[in-house]
Amino acid sequence: MRKALGLSAAETELLLGRARRRIGRRGYPLRIAAFAVATTPLVRRLIPRSARARLAAPLVHALLTGPAENLLYTGVLSNRSIP
Repeated sequence: MRKALGLSAAETELLLGRARRRIGRRGYPLRIAAFAVATTPLVRRLIPRSARARLAAPLVHALLTGPAENLLYTGVLSNRSIP
């Protein structure tokens, strides 16, 4: 996850924790699994980008839900600045 999105360990942990609370216990593992499948090297060679994007999008949308998360992802805010 960290490598795929280019985030630090602390930033990844913060965003994943928020996404886990937002999505819930049932949907979170499914979205994590879909993201993992979409970003593995083998799948990147076998499945078109549009299909991989559809697999990864639900988790990415749950991670980046508001202005604070978007600013953290772009590097404008640090994880200490997020409320």
